Amino acid sequence: MNNADKSLASRLSQALGSSYTLEGEIGRGGMGVVFSARDERLKRQVAIKVLPPELAFREEIRLRFLREAETAARLSHPHIVPIHSVGEGPDGLVYFVMAFVDGESLGAKLKRRGRLPPDEARRIMQETADALGAAHALGIIHRDVKPDNILLEGSRGRVVVTDYGIAKALSSTTGGATLTATGVAIGTPHYMSPEQAAGDREIDGRSDIYSLGVVGYQMLTGELPFQAPTVPGILMKHITERAPLVTDRRPEVPEDLEACVMRSLEKDPEDRWPTADALRRALEARSATLHRPRRSSDPSRSRSGRPPPGPSRPAPAFAPPPVPVSGRPSDRRARRVEQLRRDRPVLSPGGEPEIVRELRSRFVTWASVCGSLFVIDVATGNHAPSWSIFVAAIWGGTQLVPRYVRLWHAGYSWRDVFARPPAPDAVEARLAAAGSRPVELPRATTDEFGGHAEPIQQARSDRKAILRIVDRLPKSECTAPRSSGARCTQ
Repeated sequence: MNNADKSLASRLSQALGSSYTLEGEIGRGGMGVVFSARDERLKRQVAIKVLPPELAFREEIRLRFLREAETAARLSHPHIVPIHSVGEGPDGLVYFVMAFVDGESLGAKLKRRGRLPPDEARRIMQETADALGAAHALGIIHRDVKPDNILLEGSRGRVVVTDYGIAKALSSTTGGATLTATGVAIGTPHYMSPEQAAGDREIDGRSDIYSLGVVGYQMLTGELPFQAPTVPGILMKHITERAPLVTDRRPEVPEDLEACVMRSLEKDPEDRWPTADALRRALEARSATLHRPRRSSDPSRSRSGRPPPGPSRPAPAFAPPPVPVSGRPSDRRARRVEQLRRDRPVLSPGGEPEIVRELRSRFVTWASVCGSLFVIDVATGNHAPSWSIFVAAIWGGTQLVPRYVRLWHAGYSWRDVFARPPAPDAVEARLAAAGSRPVELPRATTDEFGGHAEPIQQARSDRKAILRIVDRLPKSECTAPRSSGARCTQ
């Protein structure tokens, strides 16, 4: 314990007086430090969470910390850590006293064991969903469901959910909407829902269901569904990519348990379990089947699943039950994934479909040879049809025509072959000439950013690459905002 930690413990001890005796630090997170203590009046062990002084002087953070205590104190449930009391010291120290959980976090258990037996993972998901359902019934969203916030008490490992530090009370009577910034992604990147990662202004309990799905996926496979070297990369995968099937990484997982996890991980909230209680019942019944997501034809529907403002019919309280699919779900999904992989166009390093680039290259070679043969015919005075035309026809029929047929079936045409995208240097020149070229930032250094220099530099490189890709899009497909510094071709 360094001097700052000793000072914090000393100040907390003074604020507590003789009611509690501090025993030591047991954990810390983004919103506070947790100490174990002895309740001298009731003769029991408790945990005390305190807001660090360097944050307590900021009014909005102090209010958010107090809201954590008030929010958690409203929750009385066997699988939620109870709050005993809240207090403030004379020097601005803010703390609250909660029940002490004798056990380890799910995060620590996963680090120690890698992955869990399916039945144990099912039970943990079931009890966590039970806790989330109780909170959602009061209009409270956790927003940071992750293994470190799921405690396992005793030898049985009873689930106790903790840390509602960034929860937002949805009830209009609490006034909580002003305490959590909207439009800002709050939570832990690896466990964020797509709508949370995108910074949507309004989320509901289905965001917690997605995060619990990530936890379930990790418990069953020992791996996270999405990995990337940078935080923006992780968030982008949550928004755009489908998670690999659980049985692809662990075939012995029961199909109904896989179905529970994979439906929780649907991108559109309306395709997930409608409530945490519905997920809990599905885990108990062990009868979940492959869920066929509903595809909305309205492109204006937001990531949160809400239609745009305007007159509309009230949304149903529950999504329709999953549609059973005949045949073995794992076989159907495997064939579907393989078909998607075959149909996906292969791109060249410049972002152009490889099939278009290859046909263009062969056409240029064919045209060059035909032109050379024509010049030879003219130079030799042979104006009648000759063997050169026969060679050109055979070559074109065997090399160009079959490739054009494949190109046409892939949805391209000769227009794509001849409309070659601009070279990277031409893109840079056009952006500079238009005055919209993004500002070139100096390379991130450890002197300026410390240990964050490498991910910051990677994020800058990713942005530059994305702008180049956007610049190649035709105007009909370009949705880049003007402030991004990107333009679209013709």
